[in-house]
Amino acid sequence: MKVYYHRPAGGNVGDDMNAVLWRRILPQIDEIASPQWLIGAGTILDGRLNSFAGSKVVMGSGFRPGAGGSAPNSDVRFAAVRGLLTAQRCGFGPEMAVCDPGFLVNRLWPTQRTPGERVAFIPHIYSEQYSNIAAAAADAGFDVISPTLPLEEFLRRLASCPRAYCESLHGAIFADALRLPWARVRICSRHYEGRGVADFKWADTFSVLDLPSAAVNRAALIPIKRSWSLMRRGLRPLQAVAEKRLVNELTQRRDDAAVFQLSDEGRMLERVEELITRVQRLRSQENFDTLRPVKPSPGQSQSPRENRAVLRVLAFPKGGANTYLQSFSDCLESRGARVDEFNFWRAFFVRYDVVHIHWPDTHLRTHSWWRAVGKHARLALMCLVLRARGTRIVWMMHNLKPHEKDHPISVWLFPRWFPQMCTHVIALTASGLTSAQHLYPALRNKPSAIVPHGHYRDTYPIAPSRRQSREQLGLPKDRFTFLFFGNIRRYKNVPLLIDVFRKFPDSGAQMAQMIIAGMPVLGMEASDLEAQAAGDERIHLHLRFIPDEQVPMYIGAADILVLPFDSILNSGSVLLALSFNRAVLAPRLGALPEIQAEVGPRWLQLYDGQLTPQLLVQARAGQNVPAEDEVADLSAFDWDRIGATTLDFYASAPRTVAVAPMAAEN
Repeated sequence: MKVYYHRPAGGNVGDDMNAVLWRRILPQIDEIASPQWLIGAGTILDGRLNSFAGSKVVMGSGFRPGAGGSAPNSDVRFAAVRGLLTAQRCGFGPEMAVCDPGFLVNRLWPTQRTPGERVAFIPHIYSEQYSNIAAAAADAGFDVISPTLPLEEFLRRLASCPRAYCESLHGAIFADALRLPWARVRICSRHYEGRGVADFKWADTFSVLDLPSAAVNRAALIPIKRSWSLMRRGLRPLQAVAEKRLVNELTQRRDDAAVFQLSDEGRMLERVEELITRVQRLRSQENFDTLRPVKPSPGQSQSPRENRAVLRVLAFPKGGANTYLQSFSDCLESRGARVDEFNFWRAFFVRYDVVHIHWPDTHLRTHSWWRAVGKHARLALMCLVLRARGTRIVWMMHNLKPHEKDHPISVWLFPRWFPQMCTHVIALTASGLTSAQHLYPALRNKPSAIVPHGHYRDTYPIAPSRRQSREQLGLPKDRFTFLFFGNIRRYKNVPLLIDVFRKFPDSGAQMAQMIIAGMPVLGMEASDLEAQAAGDERIHLHLRFIPDEQVPMYIGAADILVLPFDSILNSGSVLLALSFNRAVLAPRLGALPEIQAEVGPRWLQLYDGQLTPQLLVQARAGQNVPAEDEVADLSAFDWDRIGATTLDFYASAPRTVAVAPMAAEN
């Protein structure tokens, strides 16, 4: 049996360890004829595995989101994968998620801890290659440990440090295995490997240990991509400033123990022993024969559509702070499309099959009349060029109108030209499509499709229990908990929610509490909300930006989310709550009746009119709240299904397409 793993030029300790690790666990590896290949540590589960012949077994590998090509063929059998997210993407249950093989290093290469004073700094190979961050960190007193070092030297150097800042994923894995506190940092590698890959593999790896995987630093480096070789000298001074800023931020926090973390040792060792056990079973042909091939998710093909050329999509935008966007792009790329981040240079000078526009108003927003006219002219010229080339201009209808106030000229201009200029329309619900066609009659004659908002189950780790989440937030653990979560905007009616909850009658065993978590924006003031809630100890305000790693804790604390919108077409907040198996109370508006038809009224409780204390009392009733172990059926919002139907619409685009069916309210 041979070992397959990624072999980057110059080496990478997390990949290179495969050459020796498996032989230490399984000395007779050369004598095993079936399987012929062991797929080792790395983010390598994609169509590459179909490029070489022979039976294969996956042992702790990770899924690579956004990789073109087909899924692994049936000659790939699975013994263990790296984490819960990979198990989900491959269609397996959580029992398949064991751990990354890197956690075995202290078991196979026992390393004596001899902590000195210098904190380790472990960059990714790309950041080390395309910046001078290693030199900047060394000048600041960090022990810079290159991921290109041989494994034993790497472990020896790491063991001499008290703590470690890690951009290298296997740097963090090895630190955890050595019981050395670590923290993830962002430098510039995710600009090269892609945020969808970087964030996914970190969250996937530490999902089996219940550890957050978000970076602790705010500053990051200016990306100087490999294709910009002629510009590197000109951009170098700017990058040097960013390097110094990043290193200074980490220097200020390197003695703060709260910044660093470690997994539970017992749980980590349990995972290690389980992986070793599964490797040892490969000695038996009978055990290999019982292993399962990849199980496709609902709607996933076993192979890519025959004879379909790679579809090139320019996404407007592709990623950003909104995790929905990255998930949408990933689901297209996992089906073989190429998705690029929008900029006007690409739109004008590079040929694409599709320009997919999520929120056109984000490129038109301004408070200046002359800037408004200029931005509309630029976007209109781009659309004319695209139409002349035969490029599809797909408008995805998230909102009928912008939530944020725009310049009056923009408000007047937009409906007079953009609905005519786009060539295709996607709505998230049937009612949304009908409303859009009523508001913009030009859309009635364009090819249209209904593709629902996807869930967030692949985006975040599993939430802690309600009691654990409340304990982490410092809240009473036994109170029934209502939650509002998300940016606080006027249309979300948070002041009304506070007024209604203040009138909520509870006492003794019926005590309840309300968490309001999110940043007030665009005219909403934290001081006003604090004054409104003053005197009611049941209301807990967390009026700030909630980072991704804390999202599971906040939503995990809730019995039910309350979202008292006064207007809404679609709501990612509802899908976010349902993805964590938390019920929602919301008004009967926009897409919500269609979502309720899919998940049921216990998961999405809808009301007419305004929110009242009596509605909270009814929601509080025990029989209406799903139990801790209940799971919402979100199969209608599966991302692979969304990717397949979207690409089919791109390719065929008849006048009207009914895809990913959702029951409309009668």
